[in-house]
Amino acid sequence: MLYVGRFSSEKGLVYLLKAWQSIPDRKGWQSTLAGNGPEREKLTGYPDVEILDFMDQSDLLKVMENSGAFILPSLFEPWALVLHEAACAGLPMLASTCCGVVASFLREGENGYLSIPGNIRSICCSIEKLIMQSDTDLLQMGRISRELGMKITPERVADTLLTVLK
Repeated sequence: MLYVGRFSSEKGLVYLLKAWQSIPDRKGWQSTLAGNGPEREKLTGYPDVEILDFMDQSDLLKVMENSGAFILPSLFEPWALVLHEAACAGLPMLASTCCGVVASFLREGENGYLSIPGNIRSICCSIEKLIMQSDTDLLQMGRISRELGMKITPERVADTLLTVLK
């Protein structure tokens, strides 16, 4: 399960890790946090959690390709471009309800699960729902994410702008 972003309080990572720690059987899943920021030291010492430094896009793509799902537990997130990127990468997704982009890229129960911002129990429940899915179901969730992600591409945005400007 992958998180990519800034390690800061509004991202809700402390809540994520407390939720992660409270799951007795993580079914072999590991959590990977990629990024950097002022809360980095608070994120160390949790079981089955790997922390990666900020990386360039090509390295990040490799990490996404090797991930089973994406998570964004933000407490405040007006848009969250990273969720669009994760959808385009074909990852099942977990996100808090405050992420503005969830209306476009996350369909509850179809390609991911939503959680209440800062609510450890809610985050834990969404993680448990995801890790209980079969491999077949996770692949289908990834396909749905990819379909949703590809609804907004640079070409489609340019076409829309050109149509509006005519």
